[in-house]
Amino acid sequence: MLIGKETGIGPTVRVLHHFIERQRFCQLKFASGEQALVLVADMPAPSVELVRLALGGLIPWQTVWEYNPMRAGGYSDYIHKLKAMFSPTTGRSDDTAHYIRDVLLSCQSIEDARMLLLQRERLADRSTHETADEFTISKRRSGTSNDDWELGMFPPRRGLSAERTEPAIRQGDGKRGNSETERFYPENSDRTEISTVPNRYRIRQDGKTRILTCVESPTVTVRAERGLAISAKQARKSPAGTIFLDGAAQGAPFIDVQKELYNLDHHEGCIRSLATCEQAIVLTRKGLDLCKRDWLVLANDADLDTLLALWVFLNHNRLSDRSKTRAKIMPLLRLAGVVDAHGRDAQDLAALPPDLLHSTAAMLKQLQQQESVLKDYGRWSETDLLEYIADRLHAVDELIYAPEEFHGFHEVEELAQVQIANGSAAVACRSNADIDQVQRQLQRIYGQRLGILIFQDGPSAYSVRRIDRNLPATLKHAYERLNLLDPAVTGGSENRWSGSDEIGASPRKTGTGLTPTQIIEAVREAFLEPTLVDVVSAIPQALSLGAAVLFPALALIFVGDLLRNRGFISGETVLLSTVVLTVTVGIVFWSKARRVPGLNGWRVPAGFGWLSALPAALIGGLAGGIWAPGSLAYRMGPDKLAQLTGPAVLLLPLAAELLFRGVIFGHLAEKLPIQKTSGSWWRSWPTLISSALYATTSVLLFLSVSTGEIQITQSLLIAFGAVVFGIASGTARERSESILACVVLHWVCTTALILSSHLLF
Repeated sequence: MLIGKETGIGPTVRVLHHFIERQRFCQLKFASGEQALVLVADMPAPSVELVRLALGGLIPWQTVWEYNPMRAGGYSDYIHKLKAMFSPTTGRSDDTAHYIRDVLLSCQSIEDARMLLLQRERLADRSTHETADEFTISKRRSGTSNDDWELGMFPPRRGLSAERTEPAIRQGDGKRGNSETERFYPENSDRTEISTVPNRYRIRQDGKTRILTCVESPTVTVRAERGLAISAKQARKSPAGTIFLDGAAQGAPFIDVQKELYNLDHHEGCIRSLATCEQAIVLTRKGLDLCKRDWLVLANDADLDTLLALWVFLNHNRLSDRSKTRAKIMPLLRLAGVVDAHGRDAQDLAALPPDLLHSTAAMLKQLQQQESVLKDYGRWSETDLLEYIADRLHAVDELIYAPEEFHGFHEVEELAQVQIANGSAAVACRSNADIDQVQRQLQRIYGQRLGILIFQDGPSAYSVRRIDRNLPATLKHAYERLNLLDPAVTGGSENRWSGSDEIGASPRKTGTGLTPTQIIEAVREAFLEPTLVDVVSAIPQALSLGAAVLFPALALIFVGDLLRNRGFISGETVLLSTVVLTVTVGIVFWSKARRVPGLNGWRVPAGFGWLSALPAALIGGLAGGIWAPGSLAYRMGPDKLAQLTGPAVLLLPLAAELLFRGVIFGHLAEKLPIQKTSGSWWRSWPTLISSALYATTSVLLFLSVSTGEIQITQSLLIAFGAVVFGIASGTARERSESILACVVLHWVCTTALILSSHLLF
């Protein structure tokens, strides 16, 4: 939520819900006459809000400031930072709303209060670790419980002297700006930024479900749902790359290496085996490659055993690269495993030295503290499981890692990822770091699998870099595919995906019109070699599409012939059928071209290279491959063909090209690659298939408009000419990226035939 931006019904609803739940609040009236509410919500969703009141304090209207665990970076940080922001001046126990009220009473207006709260929040962010350590020392000295803090309440301050606490909240001196810093931390106003362990865990929406990921392990995603229980049979049939944790799959635990399915659990009815977290570390140490593909980890709870197993999978890269990290985490995994399998009384079975056992047990207790508090207050079932897991995973990071281990770390947000040729991966991402830093970080994650890096430079600007030099094709194949699919690309040479074989960029003038997922899919298709199954499966779909478009015109021709033979009409229906065909094709073509213009050829021709197909097109047209009179096949048969008028001669080529080089070609090019600038000129499956369908339709159409006997030689000549012309027109379509080039080619051949027939006869 943007602070100070949400107004209207949202704050009103939240305030009403707050009152219904009987949560704590207090009302303030500033010297400016403005009124506000301070709302303090307890667990399981703790938060503090300052809400502006309108209409004389009757209507909650604007959320001026809000602070919650998500904004703080986790439940623990929320507690410590809130403690630092609003420390009580006395030893009495009171609630949070009163402490915040005392802080805000010196403010003249709501805007002053907002600025004060933001300033205290920034200072608390800078001093999280010192404040947390101070509070821990205070708690140890005083022996007080942390439960009130976990529930959003403040315990008495018995462990610290008044000399330390008094300046932290002294009010009413009327000063602003730097004086607030001195009042908050009087003896440390010149402190520098404290190095911390970054929070690397993110929750995002994936379709209808929420998943958790680690920015350093994008191939591993976690889905946690309470009560999730997949049957043993269904678990065995799950997609490859699925890992079930601690009861998420019913039945006995299993490992299926060939199907890449893993159910990590305890055997029932015997002395229990390794705990789930220990099984996880064994799998990673035995060579389970979590980088080679996408993995889905399923959990139905967030107990410590499951949490540590998730931590192992999400930190597999650092565990494999750093023996020191393994040395730090192993005592924790071993002790947690023993406790989970045999109970706390059997801690000695972990076989840890006394000092290490004591410190590790303290770490376990610290990690479980949040769970214990939530369960004690009956809020565990209401807690957001993924948010709790993310918070605890970060807590494990703070115990295991030192801040300097993340030197040079940059958060890289992976936007899309797909596997391309030779097992390589193409990754689209964005980051505040530059592309070279991102490349180095991704290479640590993906290793040798990183093949193509697509880096977002701006909202619609991308850079493309080929990392793997062993890929079977260069980036020029990717540019061709992207230019075909990108609606922002024009037919010229300026606003296009372009570059060298190794590095390139999106259109520079307008940026790209593709999403990251569409970009990554286009790159995958560029490096894809279609199989025979892909080609064969595309033919029926193209055939059905062509038949559906041709049906109205062919039906009109059939009905017209039937009526004419029975004497109901005397005229020809060729022109009417031609108009119907052109309109039908035009509607279908436009419905497709407006979504993906380049794929369907709705562009200005790119250059004049497509004119090289003109000689072959003339040969095919002369033989009888175009939809116009005057060809060799036309003159071979008896002169009993339906006469084509001037409008029909113009409309038939237009309809033919829109259908076969527009609709059908575009449909085929969605799944099959074309040969735009490389390879043999005829080795394009979209061109070959559309040409074969064009030849078949040409023969059928010629037969349907014939009123006399048709010779076999004549039909064969039409088929041959149609294939030659279709390949030539398809090549022009590929080279020009425009349907206009095909239409012009067809019209030129038609004009040449008409002129030749008049000159020769």
